[in-house]
Amino acid sequence: MFAEQRKCRNDFDIKKCIKLIVGAIDRPIARTIELLLDNGSTIAHLELASLAVDPLKYNYDDRFHFRDDYLLAEFLSKNKFLNTDLNLEEVSFQKFLESERQCKLTNIRIASSFDSLNQQSSRDLQLLLTEWNRKITKILPCYSFLQFGENIAKHAKFGPGSTTVTHGDATSPYEKVQDLGITWSAYPFVSLLTEYPSWMKVHRGKPLFIMEPGSNLLFVQKNAKTHRAICVEPNLNTFFQGAIGQLIKNSLARVGYNIPQLQEKHRVLAQRASIDGRLATIDLKAASDTISYKLVEAVLPPNWFDIMESLRCGLTCYKDEYIKLEKFSSMGNSYTFELETLIFLSLCMVLCDRKGISYTPDTLSVYGDDIICPLQIVDDLQHWLPIVGFEMNMKKSFFSGLFRESCGGHFFAGVDVTPMYIREGSYHGTELIILQNRLRNLAHRRCAWYGCDSTLKPVYDYVDRQTTLCYNGNPPRGPFGLGDGHQHKNWDEVRPRSFTSDGYRRWMFTTIQQRTRKYEARNNRAFYSSILYNVCHTENSILDNSVIEFGIIRNKNMVPYRKRTSQKAVKVLSTEWYDFGPWY
Repeated sequence: MFAEQRKCRNDFDIKKCIKLIVGAIDRPIARTIELLLDNGSTIAHLELASLAVDPLKYNYDDRFHFRDDYLLAEFLSKNKFLNTDLNLEEVSFQKFLESERQCKLTNIRIASSFDSLNQQSSRDLQLLLTEWNRKITKILPCYSFLQFGENIAKHAKFGPGSTTVTHGDATSPYEKVQDLGITWSAYPFVSLLTEYPSWMKVHRGKPLFIMEPGSNLLFVQKNAKTHRAICVEPNLNTFFQGAIGQLIKNSLARVGYNIPQLQEKHRVLAQRASIDGRLATIDLKAASDTISYKLVEAVLPPNWFDIMESLRCGLTCYKDEYIKLEKFSSMGNSYTFELETLIFLSLCMVLCDRKGISYTPDTLSVYGDDIICPLQIVDDLQHWLPIVGFEMNMKKSFFSGLFRESCGGHFFAGVDVTPMYIREGSYHGTELIILQNRLRNLAHRRCAWYGCDSTLKPVYDYVDRQTTLCYNGNPPRGPFGLGDGHQHKNWDEVRPRSFTSDGYRRWMFTTIQQRTRKYEARNNRAFYSSILYNVCHTENSILDNSVIEFGIIRNKNMVPYRKRTSQKAVKVLSTEWYDFGPWY
């Protein structure tokens, strides 16, 4: 099977696939894309990655034309392999420095406002910050330092990603307990590690902690035009930061904003807003990189600020040079997402209170920097966001017309126009299956979930043929809704074997299961310490989670990699089989 997948990498022509999509949709923008593809220059590729359509130029009767134009403008926007001839890391680093300059100006503006209260602008800013602080104080519980310690010890947890001392795919707790990196400002929190006495035995005969001056600035690939900046922080800083993030998350849930459920809720609100126009969807530029130090100091309760300030990294290292951070926290800090959710939500609440606008989680909601708010406060947001250091992304903020977008859901006059993205430059094996499934899902959605739009049938058939070749004429096929390890097909396209037991009829199909690869743990103390850590941080059965995951049941000290997987074809039984309907 895998030999055929290697062959598929050469057989599948991504350019032909793109041209089939473009050729199937007869719109003026399609011809522009064809010309740019045929040109093939770096300038043409940059234009392909930058294509856009203006929703305000379309009315209700044009909603399906907008859907087609929007798909064509967007489906290559996140492709990582367009040749734009840009030094993406340098471009991203300059953006990072620009964010730092913006944070510095905000810090100066907020600090100087305390000294210039005779000026109206300073008084207005101080009044806003005071109201903002009061609102956040009502949301966050008033913990004493002893209560903070108890809650941090209870909720502290490692994140899944890299740190300053653990890299690549080997970032499990097994690796992290062996090298406990921490900054000096966070060092007092190590007294809370008495909850994990086995960690001390791991470091018997060698230093317990690795003292770090700060984080490491890295860039990861985002799309053809830019990379994403991430400040990779020390192990124990992220361990304790995770507790702060959880405490903020719990506080937001108490006032009706349960973060794990907000993505789906935002999509529902965005669709409703595209119909009635009562809500705006707001997006910010580089929000996590422009949360300035002085702003957080001004709006957080003092005890919360002191704790979070101790756990942050004030320096980051890039190419062996340290940069003093003007921002409070960045991507890589484990409480950044919850903090920005709290900051933007409370700001919107203050602005609603000022105008006497009542709000509920159904009319005001924030997920990270994704804001849904009443139309009446949009002008106030446009006024205050730049003053406190943020910039509204006008290309992705919508408060007029029939289009709204939030948390990956794109809607025009109630019609789901969410595009499919072609992110990679080559596809093979299960990647081809996933691409084929996305095409079918898109065709199904374009027919309002009954039947499939035959406009996309040529490109679907092309990918289907390539997938069949890739799996030597026998690709795994099964029902929609049970993962992407198989082609999503109708029952009559597969005609699977059926079995009846306990009064239920079940159908058997084959799917490709992704299994996490593991490696042998050579440090027994660290291995069993990580087992105890995982047992303490699981809410379900020990046997169903941590112990099986780490292979202890089979008496093998096996540790999972973070992203490395192997594939295995398995037989699965299903009691249901979703029908896409015919192609129209």
